[in-house]
Amino acid sequence: MFGSAAFDLVCVADGRTDGCVILSNNPWDIAAGTVIVRESGGVVLDSDGSTHDIGSRHTIAGNGLTAKELVALVGLAQRESTQ
Repeated sequence: MFGSAAFDLVCVADGRTDGCVILSNNPWDIAAGTVIVRESGGVVLDSDGSTHDIGSRHTIAGNGLTAKELVALVGLAQRESTQ
């Protein structure tokens, strides 16, 4: 993280970073950033690969490719941590 969830998401929207993973969501921390990412053509997903919404547990943002790759990596890390 670069300091805040909102800033991380804006960096994705602006193309400064290829993607971000936020595992501790509060709606007030990510709501505006998710809109900005989507408006810029990016994708925002939950860690299960579903479209991110207000009830999502996690926030994964990027372009279509990087967001899906990050979902897969987070899933792998979650599975390995439970073994």
